[in-house]
Amino acid sequence: MNTESSNTLEALFDQMTPEQKLCFKQAVVQQTIYYVTQHLPAENKDDGERNFIWAAQKWIDEPTSENAAFANNMVTLDLIDGGARNRDYPSYFLTPADAAGANDAIAATSYALEAAGNRTEIARQWQIAAAEAILQVQALPELDHA
Repeated sequence: MNTESSNTLEALFDQMTPEQKLCFKQAVVQQTIYYVTQHLPAENKDDGERNFIWAAQKWIDEPTSENAAFANNMVTLDLIDGGARNRDYPSYFLTPADAAGANDAIAATSYALEAAGNRTEIARQWQIAAAEAILQVQALPELDHA
């Protein structure tokens, strides 16, 4: 992560209440889903890639420690003996569940940036704008501009 942007994001994060930090993590997990969804194969060719989006969405809908652990366990099990390990699909598709299972929102940002691929700088700027919006109790910026 760009050091200046990283410092800015961490400074914004440090100003957030616990509720705002949760909201920011939910936004970042949604950002990760946004990018990964753009690379999904057709549903009839899906080998399990969508499972990790489902786990991440489950955490967004109910952001409990149990759902975060579930997302982490899905990733771990897949890497041990699943589609990513068996090369049915790249580990890239695990990033939404990785983000949902991350310890905090700042940790989750790295998964969103990984998912963004060559659009990392745009994704990083969206994260800063989202953090600012949350702090100012405003609507999040649109992801389709990310």
